[in-house]
Amino acid sequence: MKRLASALVVAVSFGLNAFGQVTMIGASIEPQLFTPKTFLSVSVSNPGPSVPVVLSGELRSEGGEPLLTFRSEEFLLNTGVQQVRSASLIMREFTLGAGPLGRAASIDRRLPAGKYGYCLRIRSDHDPEVQDELCDPFESEDRAFMDLVYPIDGDTIDELRPALSWTITMGKVPVGQIARMLLVPMDSEMDANASIISSRPIFAADRLGPLVVPFPMGVPDLERGKCYAWQVERYLNGASIDRTESWKFCVRKRKEIDPDRYVLLDQRVTDAVFDSKDGQVLFRIDKAYANEAPNCLVLDGKGLSRPVVPTAVRNDPSMLGLYMVDLAKEGIEPGDIRLIVRDAKDRAYEIRVHFTK
Repeated sequence: MKRLASALVVAVSFGLNAFGQVTMIGASIEPQLFTPKTFLSVSVSNPGPSVPVVLSGELRSEGGEPLLTFRSEEFLLNTGVQQVRSASLIMREFTLGAGPLGRAASIDRRLPAGKYGYCLRIRSDHDPEVQDELCDPFESEDRAFMDLVYPIDGDTIDELRPALSWTITMGKVPVGQIARMLLVPMDSEMDANASIISSRPIFAADRLGPLVVPFPMGVPDLERGKCYAWQVERYLNGASIDRTESWKFCVRKRKEIDPDRYVLLDQRVTDAVFDSKDGQVLFRIDKAYANEAPNCLVLDGKGLSRPVVPTAVRNDPSMLGLYMVDLAKEGIEPGDIRLIVRDAKDRAYEIRVHFTK
């Protein structure tokens, strides 16, 4: 600790020594509430009578970047040991530095993590002997907390190019730090942590800003039936200072389609009636006519007709076109239904369905 001009000057004249020695015993900087009313608390000893004083000082980073210059209005320092808090002072000056640390403190109302130093001065304009200086280092701890959001740990998703989301305290990475997201394929014999360490990344997104990271362009789709691990890590001056847990997720394997469950449309009129308890009617069209979605019309037991929209389950030129009509979602009442289907060549087919709920 550095201390300037704190010695009591012995004088013959009682007037020069009327106020006695004022000493700053210690000080505390509050980096997480860095505002004029909350940033400072100083313990001061005044063995003499009450005296008007002014408190001023500067804060700098360990590297010398100016962070704050402040000066209070004159206030009365009472006799004894007391705690002088910035909350009880009126600040004539409170100027944050123009560098990145000062700008960050101005926006966030807290100091970025790191090491700093302060020099405080207390003096009286009424007696030159009443003055003291206190200089000490202090540190602002990193209290930013990170977590992963989506896909959640152990989830199974359908997206082949998922956007990955995460979160951090205050919604952004502290000044001077960078965040990096890593996505790796999982080894079946390893957990998520081991996979992050040993597997070759599918992608690494550096200098994260947004909390939702789109799947990068140029990166191949994820594979169905496989699992992946991901993590976000923070760095300061190239060194890792924090990381999230490693989470895993899997991409759902596509269910194999059994074409035998689908009615093969035939222009011949038959007496066959198909039961549907869930309202779904599954049918298939010869691949030569499966390049366009068919037109479908439902005739109910009262002879009323209405169009319905088929959903392509699979439409691949290398195989049959598989479709589904969901009678329940189309608002069709249960009963004996006739489904008329017309393919791309305007050929008509009829399926008779007994629809029950």
